[in-house]
Amino acid sequence: MTVFGAEPEPAHLAELRDIGVNRAVLYAPPADAEAVHRFLDQVAPLTAAFSN
Repeated sequence: MTVFGAEPEPAHLAELRDIGVNRAVLYAPPADAEAVHRFLDQVAPLTAAFSN
């Protein structure tokens, strides 16, 4: 099961995993390239922690 627009919060992603979600697509707010890169840098460790 895939969830689109998941919140980039560890507790939220853990809850999704616990109910059987195997893919969560995070929502990156519209912004300039620099802001999006900062967002991606911030969530990279989070996504690595929940990757198989």
